Amino acid sequence: MVAAGATVVITYDRIRRPLRRLEQGPGVVPGSVDPTPYTHYSILAAIESRYGLPALGGAETANVLPL
Repeated sequence: MVAAGATVVITYDRIRRPLRRLEQGPGVVPGSVDPTPYTHYSILAAIESRYGLPALGGAETANVLPL
């Protein structure tokens, strides 16, 4: 069960393949598709951005995952 207002991100990674993700939350349009390439650093960049933290390592140049 997801608390009201929570965003849940499930990632699926296969070796040497693009990161796949499913996202559920109040700001997500059901059935929408985002063609932007994301990496594990994108998730880190999103968390850092959300909390106003400086970007670390590969998160500095990663596409920020919209949360």
